[in-house]
Amino acid sequence: MSRVFWRSLVVSAALLAPVRVGADVIVGATPPDLLGTIDGEPIRLSDNPDKVRIVTFWASWCPPCRKELPILAQIQAKVGTDRLQVYAINSREDRRTYRKLSRKLDRLSDMVFLHDRDGTISDSYGLEGLPLMIILDRSGNIAHIHRGYSDSIVDMLIAELNLLLAS
Repeated sequence: MSRVFWRSLVVSAALLAPVRVGADVIVGATPPDLLGTIDGEPIRLSDNPDKVRIVTFWASWCPPCRKELPILAQIQAKVGTDRLQVYAINSREDRRTYRKLSRKLDRLSDMVFLHDRDGTISDSYGLEGLPLMIILDRSGNIAHIHRGYSDSIVDMLIAELNLLLAS
């Protein structure tokens, strides 16, 4: 059989297999609620019930993260905050580095930027690599998990979000 067939088969199997990040972070499950704090106030997924929510973990040294964040900012701006909320959690970087990049991106969007300097939130999600994007349905359950980023997933991401936003 051809190489293309085998590659397609492997990709299809990977897409159909349940994706697990941490022990409790799996498609269909409810993820950890606490995402961090802003000005001492806790930010929780449950703060935005009935919205589709995206939680993405990133770092400034991660080229795919730096490509993904502007795409998510555009999606947030296009959909608005009444139906979608994107949370971008910086994982394990010093405060100065985090603030420098998040200030630039914060001007572009209504995304919520959070800083997880010590990795507590990242660990609660079982983070093993960056970027990690978790998409929640309106009920607060994990609908999709994406590890890594490439421009080739943008169409699939938009299709996933359109389905969730329509439901």
